[in-house]
Amino acid sequence: MKLRRFLSAVFVILSFLLVFEAIARLSAHLRQVTQLFPLSENGFSKLSVLTDEHGTRSSIYRGQAQRWAVFGTSYTQGNGITQSRVWTNHLERLYRGKVHIKNYSHPGSFELQQALLRTAVRRKERYDKVIISVAQITYTSSKPRPLAQLLPETGKFLSAHPYRAWQSGEILTQILSPAIETLRFRARSFRLGDLAFGDSSLDSHDYIDFETYPDFEACYIAQMNRRKCAGQFRTALTSGMSNAQAWALYESKFLTCQATVDARCGIAKRLDGFHPNYVGHATQYRHQLELLIKEARKLSDNIYLISRVLGTDESALPYTLATDFGTSLYTAKTGMKLVALSTKAGAAMEELRNQENTDAVLSIITQQPDLKFLDFATWFKTQRASANHPKNPYREIALFPAVYFTDFAHLSEQGNQVMAEFVFREIQEKTP
Repeated sequence: MKLRRFLSAVFVILSFLLVFEAIARLSAHLRQVTQLFPLSENGFSKLSVLTDEHGTRSSIYRGQAQRWAVFGTSYTQGNGITQSRVWTNHLERLYRGKVHIKNYSHPGSFELQQALLRTAVRRKERYDKVIISVAQITYTSSKPRPLAQLLPETGKFLSAHPYRAWQSGEILTQILSPAIETLRFRARSFRLGDLAFGDSSLDSHDYIDFETYPDFEACYIAQMNRRKCAGQFRTALTSGMSNAQAWALYESKFLTCQATVDARCGIAKRLDGFHPNYVGHATQYRHQLELLIKEARKLSDNIYLISRVLGTDESALPYTLATDFGTSLYTAKTGMKLVALSTKAGAAMEELRNQENTDAVLSIITQQPDLKFLDFATWFKTQRASANHPKNPYREIALFPAVYFTDFAHLSEQGNQVMAEFVFREIQEKTP
């Protein structure tokens, strides 16, 4: 009798899960052939993210008088931030219902920005303003590719790739999470030698093959989360700790933990310094931006370029470097292989890239003076130098810079709010 009840219970549970799996797969199939993608999930923090009817991270258009569009990468999309805290949503609130902002931003590169722009052009969209986030990177492709090729696993704008920043969530996976996720990560880690050390997982300690990188990334994220490397650093912090003490703690807690993860996942050494492939790309960045601007002019007569701000200030750096997701995965291309960069080298690379992007913008606006440049990076640095002015409303930027970043390349909730306020003031000043 007990066995029959047990088997009946198992049958009911399996039937329930199979029904939901069928619903999940049907939903995934329908989303592949339409643009509807109402819910996605952050692959690092399990953050649920609502999207609009086109699959962009935007609020629903409700007939606002003005329509704007923003094109950028993960920085502008708000990686790790809840929907209401992304700067584009803050900006909508500052305009008190008069402006709707379509946030086309997506974690990725110039090619993806270009594809998103071309998609909007193909749909014959028109906007009162278009804002392009300046975050160009080196690229080799000279021929534009359609969005479906750049995001092959999804028919939406938000990627369904499970080991990238954004993924779709199947119902069954969510029901069984985190058990299924843990098993999946362990299975992939085992392929890399999770139960052995790094020398058995890759031919070279210093380089990662392109084909092996997804496995390394999956193993790295799983191990960093499992070992709580960032948490070890943050829980050891105390109020009033000096910058030197914070750096020492970062070296002893975070980097030691990271080294263990690297060894498990196949990296025995990281490059601690500038990689030559990241230097001298201002001309290439200018070419990328010019291509984006050319497409944007088909959408609007008012084009704005906006720079990023980074958490690479000396007093913020140890805090913004110690993070669980993404920022420790910077790699530099060497031939047909990738070399892993140290967190400090990754931060230095981002700072250099930001400066070369700014140089590219400044050279463009001399030839296209109707463009408007919102130099958020320079403004933020100016506030950082204003600690001795108690009436400065942004004095906290100087006193507590780390709270404005989730890591050295992405903004926190406070950072997104400050960015929205900056854009609001700048556009008011630059609009006749």
